[in-house]
Amino acid sequence: MWTYFKYILSFRQVASVYQEEKAAGKPWHASRRFWGALILALSVIAKGVYGIVVQQADIDVVAGSIPELITSISALYGVALGVVGQIKKQKAVADAPNG
Repeated sequence: MWTYFKYILSFRQVASVYQEEKAAGKPWHASRRFWGALILALSVIAKGVYGIVVQQADIDVVAGSIPELITSISALYGVALGVVGQIKKQKAVADAPNG
């Protein structure tokens, strides 16, 4: 919130500054264009190689579930990090000299 306060005080267009910053820092894998091209390419490969017919409804389901998939993978990664950290902590406590 306070990031754009200096722009407000200098009477600059905060929306344009925000858009410039947002566009400059966006990673390539976060763009809708990339995911659309990937889904299209996978659909064409599935049709050509395996003879699978992919309907528009199927593509919509896959495209709609990408955010949930990324969130789920991130959550599982966080759980794995917590478990590994706890195991390392327990091992360090067990290996520590009594003292």
